[in-house]
Amino acid sequence: MQFTLIIGTRNASETLLITIQDPIFVDEDASCAVSISGVIQEQAIFGVSPIEALENALQFIKTFLANSNKSYFWENGTEFLC
Repeated sequence: MQFTLIIGTRNASETLLITIQDPIFVDEDASCAVSISGVIQEQAIFGVSPIEALENALQFIKTFLANSNKSYFWENGTEFLC
């Protein structure tokens, strides 16, 4: 399973494609690969379980977007709030 979110600014040329891949086990931990098109290639985000790895991946994305000092919108025009 792979999750893909498309979030953009009001200027469609700044659309971000955010991908979170399925968690996998790495030794005794779990990891999710996260990428943000044009910004972050593939970053491994870890947790002690697959659920925690997903939670940490979502928090990683929220933190990145909150720190970008830009406003982002879903495809339907609703503002993305961190």
